[in-house]
Amino acid sequence: MATLCTSRTSARAVFNRVAIHEDGTPAGTVTTIAHTPGPPDEHDNFTIDCDGNAFLVTGGGNSIEMLSPTGRRQVIIAGNINSTAIAEPTSCAFGLGPLDKSVLYVVTAGGLAVPVDGDITIGGQLVAVKTNSRGSAC
Repeated sequence: MATLCTSRTSARAVFNRVAIHEDGTPAGTVTTIAHTPGPPDEHDNFTIDCDGNAFLVTGGGNSIEMLSPTGRRQVIIAGNINSTAIAEPTSCAFGLGPLDKSVLYVVTAGGLAVPVDGDITIGGQLVAVKTNSRGSAC
């Protein structure tokens, strides 16, 4: 049995998980493990590490959140609402090699849809964020 996680981007963004059978059908009920405060801080995309932690990009929140498997721990590990360091992240994935498996690679929109501080755009980027994670190459 495996676990499927989903993220929905809307004014009431949530991050859910549900156990699934081998054929992809649900094996239990959907559980919401995190909510976002709402625009502009909304979960856009995510990846899961070997320990079951979810790393979520926050779009206009300009940050990366780490969410424990139970949802009890939700912390920002990089960026913040007023930062151009990770301006409008849209996707993320861990490196797969032995030297970069703990590096989270983040693609950004550079504030083009949601400018930082309302008027700052820097263009899209690929940002490497060092983490304490074992990555996703388990």
